[in-house]
Amino acid sequence: MFGLPGIMSKGVSGESVGARNRSHSSSKANNSKKSKTLTYLLWLIGGVCGLHHFYLGRDLQGVLWWCTFGGYFGFGWLRDLFYIGEYVADANKDEKYMKKVDYMVRVHEKIAVCSFDLVKVLRSHLLRLRRDRIVYKYEQTGYRLSTFRPEESPRTFCRECNQPNGCSIPPHSSALYGGERDRVPTETYPRFVGRVWANNRLPPFSTVRFTGMVVVAYLFSTVVSLAIPEDNVGGLSWQWLHIFTPLAAALGVWAVGNIGHETGSLKWPLICAYLVPMVGNPLKSFIFDKWGYDIDESTSFAIMILSAAWSFDHLEKRWRPKNQKTPGTFKRIIVISMCCLLYMALWSSYLYFNAKVTDEEGDEVPFHEALGHFFSSPWWLDVKQSFIDVWQFAQEHGWMETWRQIVTLSDPSGEQNAFKVLELRSGATQTEIKNQCRTLAVKYHPDKAKDDITKKDVQNRFFEVQQACELLSNSRAKRRRRNKQFNEEL
Repeated sequence: MFGLPGIMSKGVSGESVGARNRSHSSSKANNSKKSKTLTYLLWLIGGVCGLHHFYLGRDLQGVLWWCTFGGYFGFGWLRDLFYIGEYVADANKDEKYMKKVDYMVRVHEKIAVCSFDLVKVLRSHLLRLRRDRIVYKYEQTGYRLSTFRPEESPRTFCRECNQPNGCSIPPHSSALYGGERDRVPTETYPRFVGRVWANNRLPPFSTVRFTGMVVVAYLFSTVVSLAIPEDNVGGLSWQWLHIFTPLAAALGVWAVGNIGHETGSLKWPLICAYLVPMVGNPLKSFIFDKWGYDIDESTSFAIMILSAAWSFDHLEKRWRPKNQKTPGTFKRIIVISMCCLLYMALWSSYLYFNAKVTDEEGDEVPFHEALGHFFSSPWWLDVKQSFIDVWQFAQEHGWMETWRQIVTLSDPSGEQNAFKVLELRSGATQTEIKNQCRTLAVKYHPDKAKDDITKKDVQNRFFEVQQACELLSNSRAKRRRRNKQFNEEL
């Protein structure tokens, strides 16, 4: 990264490894240990609702899993199966895992800044440090931007790793050499340059995270757009609420971007989400007048979401601070409940005001009217009465007897349906079954059909009769064998 040489080990990015380990051990002592077994169990039971994330304190990811039914219909839920070990280690502040995170942060701190920020850095150097020389130097881990003053006294450096005043690495030569090398006059360095450098300690690009930003932003903005009533409600038009659609897209991008060890503010995604519709409408008219190409609403929608995700990934994201306080349990419950209630309210608004059901004649009926008609339909009344009868029977005879009756009525062996096919009462004798099988076999024989259409129907009926006769015959044979074996044992 183009940066300040001395600050990498101490300064803006830099607490020592010992200090980091001490902070990890202290937070580890304060927090209760999370069980990996319990996490897997919660993942299995309520993982699609984010239950395991709530247990580990990953509330934002848990809410997203709840809103998207397991990370976009179960994809995130399945992916969590391979990352639960890391999630538990992160929640417990495991020392090995935190060292791995520290190493990842240090490696990705040294990426190059973008050209826009580099121009600011160079301009600040030239204006405020006229006598300094700007040196671009390639190191093993990347590029750095550094300065030194020729009039300052030279320092000694290790021949191998170029560390000032030697190093403690045994394979390296202990011989030192002097000379002018990279120096950082931190007391004269512009504060603006330090902020620019600090803000460009970017985490690496993640395809999964960027895709999640786009998907969740599309979902949130679509839900908000659908929830706004299309018709007047209370004599008022609510179409002006569409101004919150870009806000929903920015919130979706921000929510995914703040999962795990990465964080960022809402500023740039929000600006880009609102800037695209503001600039896009005049630009759309210009393109149509100039080239005759009409940019439809879905294309503008996609551009808004992609611009918000790109702005967060390139302008906002950074590593999450280590000493960030965890909110209390009561506050967590309140925030999670409000988010879930808001999401449910949006879907309820869509179902009540805008959702429609198409009947058999092709007419559209509002969903809330269709739902009211459903609860007054004969089918639902019969089902409701059946549940009432089951409940009353269970109160009189107990739930075990009720279960036996349910199993009997469900006809697991298929005998009840076989008697129905043969047009016999339940429990008919073997003689009655044989006589009826002969009668129906003659009646529905395919050779008696007059045309092809009738022949196909008769043939299907003939096969049903044959299967029913075979099923009842086998059932009676099994029953006789069991009775014979029982009598022999007696």
